Amino acid sequence: MSSRRIIRWLTAGLLLGLVVGLVVLAGFRARQIRPSNVEAAAEQILGRDGDEALGVYNDFKVLERVQGKLIFALEALRTLGKSSGWHDIESVSVQLYNEDESKGPLLTCQRARFNVDTKNASLSGSVQVEFPDGTFLSTEVGTLLDGGRQFETTTNVVFVGDGLLGSAGAATYDMKKAHLVLSKGVVVRTDDGDALVAPELVYRRNSQRLKLPQGGQISFGGFTVESSEVEVVLEEGEHLPSKILFEGGVKITGYEPESGQNLQAWCESLDARRDPAGRWQITARSNGPWVRFMTVGGQDVVFQELLAWEVRAVASGSGLLSVRADGRTCLHTVPLVGPPRTAESNSVRVWFEQGAATDLELLDEVVLEGDGIVANAHRARLDADSGKVMLHGNPTGAQRVVISSDRGRMTADQAVLFQESGRIEVRGRVQGEMLDVQLVGSSTEDSEPSDQPVHIASGVLTVTEKATVFELRDNARMWQGQRLLTADRIRYWSSTNKMVAEGHVKTTLPARAVDMKAAPDRDIVLSSRSMLFEDAKQQAIYIGDVVYTDPEHRLQAGRLEIVLGQERKVEKVIAIGAVSIQELATGRILTGNHAIRDIATGAVVLTGEPAKVVDAEGNMLSGRSLTWDQPSGRVSVSEETETIYHTEEEF
Repeated sequence: MSSRRIIRWLTAGLLLGLVVGLVVLAGFRARQIRPSNVEAAAEQILGRDGDEALGVYNDFKVLERVQGKLIFALEALRTLGKSSGWHDIESVSVQLYNEDESKGPLLTCQRARFNVDTKNASLSGSVQVEFPDGTFLSTEVGTLLDGGRQFETTTNVVFVGDGLLGSAGAATYDMKKAHLVLSKGVVVRTDDGDALVAPELVYRRNSQRLKLPQGGQISFGGFTVESSEVEVVLEEGEHLPSKILFEGGVKITGYEPESGQNLQAWCESLDARRDPAGRWQITARSNGPWVRFMTVGGQDVVFQELLAWEVRAVASGSGLLSVRADGRTCLHTVPLVGPPRTAESNSVRVWFEQGAATDLELLDEVVLEGDGIVANAHRARLDADSGKVMLHGNPTGAQRVVISSDRGRMTADQAVLFQESGRIEVRGRVQGEMLDVQLVGSSTEDSEPSDQPVHIASGVLTVTEKATVFELRDNARMWQGQRLLTADRIRYWSSTNKMVAEGHVKTTLPARAVDMKAAPDRDIVLSSRSMLFEDAKQQAIYIGDVVYTDPEHRLQAGRLEIVLGQERKVEKVIAIGAVSIQELATGRILTGNHAIRDIATGAVVLTGEPAKVVDAEGNMLSGRSLTWDQPSGRVSVSEETETIYHTEEEF
């Protein structure tokens, strides 16, 4: 609400007060009228009501001066004095002057009656007051009562000026108390569509207060404020509003053309105070129901609602600058596309630029929920231009950012949610767990529960594709029971259970994944430059400087494939490219270009040009194909066999 609009409303009341003052002055001075041209009647004239006429004065003018300064000039077409003490005056015109003797308001009416004894008076017949600035005021009749101390009119009062048109059904002004009451429907309208409508308006000039005791409705800029009681406090001597109070339930409605949204708001009381800089400090409170602000419709949002116990705002002539809500605050948004979103916190701050919200900050015990995701944080900031939501933990406390969904849960120091793309970026000591995920080597027949979550940790986590694609960077780790995967970067697609790891990849599996007879506390360790696991293809592929180690063997290769069967059990292990297998117990080494191990039989088929086996004594057996029966330790060779045997003497 601008100061200019409020001043217009207040001016309406003040103008009526000036009218009353003029009437009093004119009536008081009527006793002292001495015409310059007096025409005395030769005989007494009898009035219509039987009151004897004492004299008739035509075309008189009176100039009143105080200490040499002109105060007013009164003109009348005819004055009739009667024995009862009443004076009937026709065609009255009173010109008032300012202290510098410049012209002030001009009062005119067709008829006036004044009683010199009681000081009561009445004006009738197009009573009008015109001010030098063009402001115009009009009514039909007015009465001066109580010895000239109270003015009343029960006919319609109309006032026009400075782009303003107003009316009231009746008016009363108490001279002694400087108390003005407009009643029987007060309506004030401006050229730009602003309006004030109330059953009654009360203005106390001495205390500089304007009040709507029966409530009223104020419309401005496409918005309407309704309240059961409104009071305005004016600055001393300035007649500018310094404080506006709405109490007993306040309702705000309006329409924002730029966004296409309808606004609805409710609070128990609204307090607006003007600070020394000319800005308005506004406070909306509620002791029972919520302070409620709602927007309905618009280009992107169908419904948006804010609930709070107290809302503070700062506004200037250009609109809102900032809004702050304290106490538990709730936000609810229904977008045009996508699921509803909600937010809660103990404090909310909103910043505006040229009337549009640019940033929103939630502070202390923040909860955000939408699109199947729940985020908890100490602080959240929403950037309207970029559509980003930035979440932060408490740097001096224990509260961290927590993001949860039906797919898992994670914690971090901070997180960024990109609303338009649905992307989430989590940073700083990222930890969490993912549900319905299986790492390489998981089996429903393992002794470990198959439904246990996969735990994750990294420096950075990015979630995309509607929370179906996860990417861990900077010391990325995933583990599930005894299974562990570490890498520089890990990407996981939950919709297909696909996983890609890159850079210093290391996988740890329980030894029972490839040998059911292995001890439960023994592990298999796999390292490589990259890894690809596809649940749909039932395979995991390790590429680049692959090293495989289990309790009994060590394998090196350029590429290693793990083939899974039913219930995700390992069926085959395939090594390709410069394959080297060492039997740790005997020191025997097998080399070749390609090796396949059948988990069920324990047989390893090694091929190459040639494939070789060398024992600890240097004895060598080679051929195009070797078959190693691991349970028995026996190695058989296909055609084109070459055998080199070293006796003990040769060593």
